[in-house]
Amino acid sequence: MKQNLRVSVVSVLVAIGTRVGAVILAIATMAAIVFALLNFDQRARFESPDDGVSWRDTDRGVEAWHVAPNSPAQKAGIRTGDQLIEINGTAVISSIQATKKLWRAGLWTQVRYKLSRSGEEFETPLVTTPAEKPASIENYLRFAGLLYLFIGFFILWKRWNAPRAIHFYIFCLVSFIFCSFHYSGKLDAFDYEVYWAGIVARLLAPTLLLHFALVFPERTEPASRSVRNWLLVYSIPVVLLAVHILVATSNFGFWASFGARVTLDQMELGYLGLCYLATSLVFYFSYRNAPSGVLRVRSGVSTSTNPRESMCSRMRRLIWRTSRRAVCRACSTGSATGRFITAMPGTRR
Repeated sequence: MKQNLRVSVVSVLVAIGTRVGAVILAIATMAAIVFALLNFDQRARFESPDDGVSWRDTDRGVEAWHVAPNSPAQKAGIRTGDQLIEINGTAVISSIQATKKLWRAGLWTQVRYKLSRSGEEFETPLVTTPAEKPASIENYLRFAGLLYLFIGFFILWKRWNAPRAIHFYIFCLVSFIFCSFHYSGKLDAFDYEVYWAGIVARLLAPTLLLHFALVFPERTEPASRSVRNWLLVYSIPVVLLAVHILVATSNFGFWASFGARVTLDQMELGYLGLCYLATSLVFYFSYRNAPSGVLRVRSGVSTSTNPRESMCSRMRRLIWRTSRRAVCRACSTGSATGRFITAMPGTRR
């Protein structure tokens, strides 16, 4: 009697937990979609004033690190290595201060720069223009994000009770956030939320996929080993996120600068690519070592008549293709990162 009662209580708790989890997942999905739509509208409407110079802090002061071709700065005669002294008669002591003064000036406004080159000071006027937007890359990523979300919906609708179906859907949802959230540089509360959600999703998506590959479909292992593997997989993104926060807030000796922003992007995109590559290798060796007839595929069709095993095969092929595309996307995005950086919260540009 007591045993039956205990089983009934456990069953009720599991059912309640499943329903609560489904509600939370539905709310998270709707919030991600709404945020993506609002972010798309803000990204399209907001124009950030730009002078075409990437300023950095050095021992000698604020220095021009890169001058974009055909930019207002290049037309005004500013060159790489020039030191910025004043903007509109106000002294500039840091690159973030220069960026803020430019934003206060607004679009299509003439500002006067006082600079120093080889020990000689000079002044030059320039007119601010809208900052360049990587629209083609962002639209491609948004399309990829919608594709992730559609795949997640499809798997959840078809096989919601399949092994690790919820795990796979969460991966698709996080990948949607990673591809669809692009901060505008407006730096209001919503823009900060979009920025940090995108950073967390960038680190979490490949980790979720690697974790999925390690446990799919249902691998039995001791609890101690499972916890150790879990900590090993998720410790790296936690460390990278902590470093990103320290850089953005300039704490514990970290310095928020344009160069640090580029380095962080390279590290995080490199981690993303390595995770997807590792996931592909895990699936490949799992396929090679699988017993005959369990996860084998011939001509795109599973040799097993079991629907669950056929679903496993389709999901593995789907993840394999997604991994290859994600690695290619990470490599192409990483090459363009330095060109399209605008303003990270707290970054000295």
